[in-house]
Amino acid sequence: HIKTTYRHRDQYRPQTAEAINTIIKRTPGNIVVFFSSFRHMKQILPLLDRGERPFLIQSPGMKEQERSLFLSAMLRAEGHVLIAVMGGIFSEGIDLPQKALLCAVMVGPALPMANLERKQIQAWNEEKYEKGFIYSWVVPGMARVAQAAGRVIRTPEDRGVVVLIGNRFRQTAYRECLPAEWFPTIPRDLDVE
Repeated sequence: HIKTTYRHRDQYRPQTAEAINTIIKRTPGNIVVFFSSFRHMKQILPLLDRGERPFLIQSPGMKEQERSLFLSAMLRAEGHVLIAVMGGIFSEGIDLPQKALLCAVMVGPALPMANLERKQIQAWNEEKYEKGFIYSWVVPGMARVAQAAGRVIRTPEDRGVVVLIGNRFRQTAYRECLPAEWFPTIPRDLDVE
């Protein structure tokens, strides 16, 4: 029921934060919460209940040394909460094996930024394939979701959970972009065992 579209984000801030807080509370080990943008992250961050858990928060333009410190903390598997963005330095090309990451939360699909170039790509895809919006926005956005979710399961021995927050994930165009081996379920209550 949570809407993560740009025009609805502010209205759904409390529900989004409540869902994330519940997931953090219910996950005993390390967790990462991926947002579609730094702006969205900054809107929700003040509403998150940090409690006793150590939080690691990605900032724009992080240096390699800071990134290494964050990864070292996550590898210790001490119940850290990493707050990051999809398409960023923590959503691609890092390994957090075994218990270094038990859960990844995706807050909305990470659609590309709206600009003239993207609109031209959409027009071309619409003219050529009659699927301008899907090929230009949905597919790249969902590729970022799948890439970030891949931080949880890296080997056949890894176990974990991927949580997708946002009603767009239920829409056919978005659902069809999920990896074939995913079997999404819609819980009635996040606070259920």
